[in-house]
Amino acid sequence: MNLALEEALVNVINYAYPEGTSGLITLDVTAFTDADGRHIALTLSDSGAPFDPTAQPEADVSGSIDARREGGLGIYFYTNLMDNVSYRRSDDGQNILSMTKTYTI
Repeated sequence: MNLALEEALVNVINYAYPEGTSGLITLDVTAFTDADGRHIALTLSDSGAPFDPTAQPEADVSGSIDARREGGLGIYFYTNLMDNVSYRRSDDGQNILSMTKTYTI
């Protein structure tokens, strides 16, 4: 979960705000329990350029590292490490990336 959060946050830092601009990045962390187990929900919000990581093609990790194109591994990590990843663009122009990890009781 730490790697998933780090990769998502680095993507926002590197791409949401072009060089010379600044913006706010918000992280909300919620822990809860229900009949399916214990969950940790991470939500990253920013007002940067619209970007839906869930709509990107999955990185091809089958070849050698030298043959792969640069980029896309961060998205691959957090979409495969977390149990649920979703994106939405809010009415007020926020990118909202939500990721949830479930731990069975």
